[in-house]
Amino acid sequence: MSTLAPKNTTKVDENSFAGRLQRLMAERNVGPSELAKMIGQSEGGIRKWLNGSQPQAEKIEKIADALGVNPLWLLSGSGSMKRDVQIRVFDLQASAGHGIEPDREDFCTISLSKDIANDFFRSSSSNIDAIIAKGDSMEPSIRTGDLIFLNRDDREVNNDTYVMRYSGAIYIKRLSRMPGNKIYVSSDNPSYPAYEIDLTDPTLDFEVIGRVVSTMKRI
Repeated sequence: MSTLAPKNTTKVDENSFAGRLQRLMAERNVGPSELAKMIGQSEGGIRKWLNGSQPQAEKIEKIADALGVNPLWLLSGSGSMKRDVQIRVFDLQASAGHGIEPDREDFCTISLSKDIANDFFRSSSSNIDAIIAKGDSMEPSIRTGDLIFLNRDDREVNNDTYVMRYSGAIYIKRLSRMPGNKIYVSSDNPSYPAYEIDLTDPTLDFEVIGRVVSTMKRI
């Protein structure tokens, strides 16, 4: 066990930033030198914060990331201590068929704890969105009405399933790289033929929106 974590020799005042930071460091057995390395700060700066000085907002965000808590709670004591992942669920259906025009972007927001989100999506990204699938081109993997979660931070095509915009429509397809700066687009349903997208085409309307990281099946 580390001997570097702050000792609880005095009562921690959780009504202050310093008190909340002391609590977190003690619970996670993280000492000032270790936290300093985690966030790129001097150990002296950490000790000043523990003694009542308050860091700038960007440092609070880094501390919250490093210790896995809600930065608003760390700063002010308001809200939940747990850091939640906010997921936008768009009222915009992505086609697992012939394409859906992206003419609406109404959405609601759901919250998941970061631990649950990391486990469910197998990703630490907080840039997760959800949309509803429509069509049969990706059956049996994805069916109409399934809720599709995509990671907008993961757009590099690497032989996986992605949500893409092509010629003004939204699709869910399997994408892989080909020689000659081309993308091979395929469906799980063999009734839909594969095709290629030439990325060198100057008139091309194409964007990878994100990689599909999970699917919630419609019951």
